Amino acid sequence: MQKTLVVIDSIGVVSGDTDLMLGKVIGACFVSSGGIVIADGMYQDLRLFTGNGIFVMRANHTGSSPLEYMYIGGIVPYMDGFVLYEDYIRHYIFYDTLLTPVVSIYPPRTRPFEQFHVMPDSSYLTWDMSFAANSNRPTLTGNLSRFDKDSTDASVVFHSIQQTASNPEDLFALYVGKPASAVDNDGRVYLACSGVHNAVAVFAPDGTLIDTLMNPREPGLRESLEIEEELLWRRAQYRVIGDWRPDPQELDVISINIQGSQGRVWVQHTSYFHPEFDVYRLDGTLEFTCTVNGLPCDEIMVFSINDDGILAWSPYPKDCARVYILSLSE
Repeated sequence: MQKTLVVIDSIGVVSGDTDLMLGKVIGACFVSSGGIVIADGMYQDLRLFTGNGIFVMRANHTGSSPLEYMYIGGIVPYMDGFVLYEDYIRHYIFYDTLLTPVVSIYPPRTRPFEQFHVMPDSSYLTWDMSFAANSNRPTLTGNLSRFDKDSTDASVVFHSIQQTASNPEDLFALYVGKPASAVDNDGRVYLACSGVHNAVAVFAPDGTLIDTLMNPREPGLRESLEIEEELLWRRAQYRVIGDWRPDPQELDVISINIQGSQGRVWVQHTSYFHPEFDVYRLDGTLEFTCTVNGLPCDEIMVFSINDDGILAWSPYPKDCARVYILSLSE
């Protein structure tokens, strides 16, 4: 069965009302009240909108106290509200649906959060990346790990990647290519399978492999404009990328999103410009495939899909920053 995600509204303007002018969207999600929260990395603030895009309020909690942040790393939906994670002080803050910080957790770790997810017990899942020079040959190691909130040691390692090169810049492809991951409301972990096209492994909270979601296809080639836009985006995101260039082939799994109450796992693949989704039931059955209509066809797109709604935005917009509200159409 084929369905379509359709843009029904958007938030963001080039000029006019400053509450609607977005600087740099680094996170957005629906919350249980039906509202939309947007994290702005340029203004370092949070903004709340109704589900149809009407501005409600904004909040700025910059500072160094436990319920404040220096730089927003991103936001993820959690229970009734959301969690903001911060890479400068390395902590995460739980918020309610009205942008009020409730409690913060300071994990005893020094490395940045990579693909941050909060587990149902408030532990967290992230890629733990480390760099070492062994015999003058740089080595990059990554472990997708679950950490208890008060421990520096991983309680579960779900997947490991490693590469050694003669030049540190040659390791950038591995860093960018970390497999996508997600966590559902029962603590199951979803991970794009390395080396297996368009497949997602499903793990129990203790790391036991319990299922594999797969809808095989043969990749084609991406548009040359998309390759150039991804290159510009990565340069803006990471500053130094050496001679790295994006893969011209259509992409494997780009992101994984969970709609727990609807029992759906959304697996994005193919392209940033022309995204497609395979949508599975939680029991592993492919329910439908999905394309997208109404988004700009010349911008990198990121999605947030949860129980309360579907959003998309460009981390590297050409015009002005906007968050798009989407609805599923038969």
